[in-house]
Amino acid sequence: MFTTEILQTMVTAGGHIEVLRGPTAEYITVCRPDRTALLEGNLPREMLDDLLKQSYVRQVGNEDEKRVTTFRLTADGKKVGTKKQAQG
Repeated sequence: MFTTEILQTMVTAGGHIEVLRGPTAEYITVCRPDRTALLEGNLPREMLDDLLKQSYVRQVGNEDEKRVTTFRLTADGKKVGTKKQAQG
């Protein structure tokens, strides 16, 4: 899945990204507002790093007691995701 497709999906569903830091690995998931998985499978760390580098998502707060860190769309991320949908 490409960056633009992830942004489109997140914009449409009002989604966000959650990173669960487990004992031996981390699990990166694109989620619906109710925290259920929006896409099948884990997002590669490289993809999250790319979204952060391009300022399409930002970290919201610190890791919580369940070892989850949340990332939400920035204005730029919403703009790109919306623009791609309109063209699509």
